[in-house]
Amino acid sequence: MLNDIFRNYTSDVIWLAMVGLAALASIFVLKYYIRTRREQHPELVTILAKTRDALITLIAVALIRIGMLGIEPNNDSWAETLSHILSIAFIVSLTWFTCEVLIALEGILLSRYALAHAGDDIKARKAKTQIILLRRLLAALVITVGTAAVLMTFPAVRVVGQGVLASAGLISIVAGLAAQTTLSNVFAGIQLALTDSIRVGDIVEVEQESGTVGEITLTYVVIYLWDDRRLILPSSYFVSMPFTNWTRWGDRITGVVLMDVDWTVPLDDIRAEVARGLEESPLWDKRSYSMVVAGTSGTNVTLRFSASAANADDMFGLNALVRETVVTFLAAQGGPGLPRLRSEDVPERPVGG
Repeated sequence: MLNDIFRNYTSDVIWLAMVGLAALASIFVLKYYIRTRREQHPELVTILAKTRDALITLIAVALIRIGMLGIEPNNDSWAETLSHILSIAFIVSLTWFTCEVLIALEGILLSRYALAHAGDDIKARKAKTQIILLRRLLAALVITVGTAAVLMTFPAVRVVGQGVLASAGLISIVAGLAAQTTLSNVFAGIQLALTDSIRVGDIVEVEQESGTVGEITLTYVVIYLWDDRRLILPSSYFVSMPFTNWTRWGDRITGVVLMDVDWTVPLDDIRAEVARGLEESPLWDKRSYSMVVAGTSGTNVTLRFSASAANADDMFGLNALVRETVVTFLAAQGGPGLPRLRSEDVPERPVGG
């Protein structure tokens, strides 16, 4: 009897060893293919290189799982337990491998669209936003399915799952009400990707703040502000609230500066001085410049300067340059034109006069 048991265990060990050698051979072939076929199939090799660890794990687990099929059943429970563990490991490694493939495909598509739209930054940013959101959506779906598959390998969870399916209508209603806000943000994120209302890299103005769209996820959008702060807003905000997109059709924007000066200000001299400063500055793209009287009051005149720039960073510097030029010019004139308050002495009227 002992000889029979020893013979059975020996055959099982030999079978698992053969499967292990097959796994090592597969890993060796994979590494050799990645090393030698990079020029013939660059994209495929890129995917294999980025998913190598996950693929090696998946191959090893799959072959060991296949090897378990050749083990003769006996009264011991170790084979059944190991088979269950391998099933879970296979689902986890398959989920990991699929997510790594999605990440690799994202990088390939981003590189391809960046080259295809090298001269059109708007189309490149549109493609980048849609590709990133699509990858995140698919990854979330894969992880959800993988988690459900792992849970269903347990008999107790499988029984609960059957009960859940039997009352799916009521549960779906309760879950929908509980996750209404989250689901609205998810659908809003998908809508942002499809409608192209904002893209990664756009200059937007929201909540009285201006910044650059740095991240767009399925549930929230991150705005990079000029002072290194991060403004995080739900995706539903951008489909339900008004906001300003300065770069909807291009990066070129026009900055506006309002300044209050005295009625005696030499308008033509200021207009010429600012124009001279803009000509000497590399921040001005030379598309447009104007200075007009935007308003008047009892004490001051409001001047409105507008100058075009290639992007938001240049616009900020250009606005500062216009202010500095006007202040320096008025100060050099010895005071005329600077804002001031005027008063008039009114003689007192005699009492009872």
